Amino acid sequence: MSKYDKIKIPDNIDDITNNAISKGRKQKNLRKYRNVMVGSIATLVIGGGVIGVINPSLADSIPIVKNIVNYFDNNKDSRFKGDKRELEKTSNSLNLSVKDKGIEFKVNSISYDESCMTIFYTIKTDKNIKENYKVNENPLFAHPSIRLYINGKEVDLNSNPESESKYIGSNKLEGIYRFDMSGIAIKVNDKVELKTDNIFNTDGNWNIATNLDKSKTNVDSHVYKVDKKFTIGETNYDIKEVIISPLGNKMLLQTSELKDSNKSNEENELLGGFALMDDKGKILNQIDKGSYGPDETTGIATNSFEFIGADSSTKYLQVIPTKYIRFAEDKMSELKSINNLPLTFETSEVGKVKIDSFKATGDKIEYTYYKEGFVDNEIYLDYFDKDGNEVDFGGFKDTYFDRKTGKYTETIDFNGYKHNEEKIKSISKISVYYVNHVKLLKDKAIKIELNK
Repeated sequence: MSKYDKIKIPDNIDDITNNAISKGRKQKNLRKYRNVMVGSIATLVIGGGVIGVINPSLADSIPIVKNIVNYFDNNKDSRFKGDKRELEKTSNSLNLSVKDKGIEFKVNSISYDESCMTIFYTIKTDKNIKENYKVNENPLFAHPSIRLYINGKEVDLNSNPESESKYIGSNKLEGIYRFDMSGIAIKVNDKVELKTDNIFNTDGNWNIATNLDKSKTNVDSHVYKVDKKFTIGETNYDIKEVIISPLGNKMLLQTSELKDSNKSNEENELLGGFALMDDKGKILNQIDKGSYGPDETTGIATNSFEFIGADSSTKYLQVIPTKYIRFAEDKMSELKSINNLPLTFETSEVGKVKIDSFKATGDKIEYTYYKEGFVDNEIYLDYFDKDGNEVDFGGFKDTYFDRKTGKYTETIDFNGYKHNEEKIKSISKISVYYVNHVKLLKDKAIKIELNK
């Protein structure tokens, strides 16, 4: 039996699907936006009038940090809490809002560096959100899909945005929306617009714009233009740039299929992808955020992926080709008691995980872990009571990570799923899915110099 055979379907799957479809809508037709507000640290444009603000003082900058401090005070479990210090350093305070269909969309601040653009926003209505807008109980499914424009042109992102949100009382939602900015150049005072046309399942026009103040970009970030080309198996790779940033290390690369069919053989078919190693021989964790397929015209796919573990002292990276093993060994590891934490489990011959905390309550399971070596997938656990009987359930799984420590936090929320609270609380042993499916070809390593 495959581990995927055990995936449970939530009871409210129709609501979740409709929500996802609604958020995924992108209207390409041009339209006239009403209620547009444009602002920046230096100038605020409202209805054709301009109010000038010259040389903001230190006192004026206090609300910039206050916005972010207040957000994390209200969201103690934020997945972005490890980035708080850098987000404060790079913040542009806006406090701009637009209202349509009785829903106010407010951008509190924007934090920007070459790696990402992070939006802090608040959505507020005069009504009870859950009772009047048919939104999901889980706020992760209630946030809007925000589109990014620079100087009037919509940005084609090279990686899926990250987001989180939380209900505040009955009529307010606070959230963070983060765009991957690798490969996207922003010049001083470029016009940045944030647009959405659906909030809480309500169609409308919400558009906020600002001239971005790049002088606030003062974290220790470095952009390396690489243009390194190589082939692994039946795929051509072209690494365009590498960004080393405390807000997220990124690699921008293009891939295409090998056109010369004479070079295609059974051996090449088993080669695919790569591991990433630093200049000290340590495998770096790659973050899976999904990927985009090839352009229909060129056949080239452009993607950005994030990796953890490198910093400004890293002199070079190594691309280690991976070879997949036919008929790989597939099993669950031995059972281990959660009373003996930390627990280390091998996930393959080249990777392992260390689980350092585990908590099971009636409505949620939460555990934290670290990856060691090459672990190319999210880990999969099985759960057992003290007598070794398997505890089966369905739930919504959410994983986030701390960029500085490399710690992963995984939660399984049972809200909206049928489950037995007593059985969940009875969990006392766990095992981890093991599949020895890949080899690292270190003798074929490709060096990527990070020259400043």
